[in-house]
Amino acid sequence: MKKIFYSIIIPIKNQEKTVQNNLIKLLKKLKKIKFLKKWEIILVDDGSTDKTINSILRFKAKHRN
Repeated sequence: MKKIFYSIIIPIKNQEKTVQNNLIKLLKKLKKIKFLKKWEIILVDDGSTDKTINSILRFKAKHRN
């Protein structure tokens, strides 16, 4: 059986306070889906004026997968 690679694309804007919690929830859901073996999450920041990017970078440092 051929392994499929999935890309999950999420647009975000001014989500400094919620982005980390939402990503944790998404990771938990992805781990429960048996047929999802290879995947990536792409966050597209649409001009945030808060510190959303810093929040994302902190999350990325903690979750290297």
